[in-house]
Amino acid sequence: MLVHARKIIYPAYRRRQAVVAFNTINAETTLAIARAASALRRPTLFEVSEKTITYLGLNTVVELVRTICDDPSIKASLAIHLDHAHTYEICVAAIKAGFTSVMIDGSALPFSQNVKLTKRVVDYAHKHNVLVQGEVGALKPVVKGARLVAASDLMTDPAQAREFVAKTGVDTLGVAVGTLHGAMKMFHKLPQIDFSRLNSIHQLVKIPLALHGASGVPAKDLKKARSLGVTIVNIDTEIRLSYLTSLRRELKSQEHEYDPRVIFYPVIADIQKTAEQKLKALSTTYGTR
Repeated sequence: MLVHARKIIYPAYRRRQAVVAFNTINAETTLAIARAASALRRPTLFEVSEKTITYLGLNTVVELVRTICDDPSIKASLAIHLDHAHTYEICVAAIKAGFTSVMIDGSALPFSQNVKLTKRVVDYAHKHNVLVQGEVGALKPVVKGARLVAASDLMTDPAQAREFVAKTGVDTLGVAVGTLHGAMKMFHKLPQIDFSRLNSIHQLVKIPLALHGASGVPAKDLKKARSLGVTIVNIDTEIRLSYLTSLRRELKSQEHEYDPRVIFYPVIADIQKTAEQKLKALSTTYGTR
């Protein structure tokens, strides 16, 4: 069932739980994510990037998600969120199309410009009963020896995060505390979360925090992050790797098959399995707020 994002995010925040936000890119990933959430009865967020909107079309994405979520077989609450939008215009378009949460990512801008852009989106979104996520800090990688790590000088400054939230009125905040986007981290020693920094942000910023680039992060670290204010855990790379690994295997093993549906049945099942593993990793609660 498709619901407003606030019905998923805020109950989790109050209970010190975390919800997984999976990036979806097409019908196969959307089906797999919805079925995983339904199988475990876990409220879950669909995230849609600008790249996916360019690929499928904005209205197509929304209708695809809505149609799958409204199927009677789906027994979980799901919501749709715009991930890492960089312009006011795309946020407005997403809101008009039916998104109930949007992220405006002005983290690459000077702080004052990030505040100005984010506040503009917040003002529009709140008039239309839509949540807004902003971001302070950047998930930029650097290489130290044989390790791929996050650039510490670009991580979220706790005091700046507090100022940003106060000036913009965002509902959720993406933070840079050591995780990274992309697949390269999966083939190196995993980046380490700066839990001290995360705790400082948590103490100063009393809204749900979002952990971007969480693919590959061990379950114990995700659970610890959850206890320090992280309510939204973003997973993209693991879904895409599962998709492509399964698809390549099926194409090789069924090279004479001419019906794509036969190829994609096991692919969807494998993506669903990956999604279920991530949902199970965050299933334990830490009491209530």
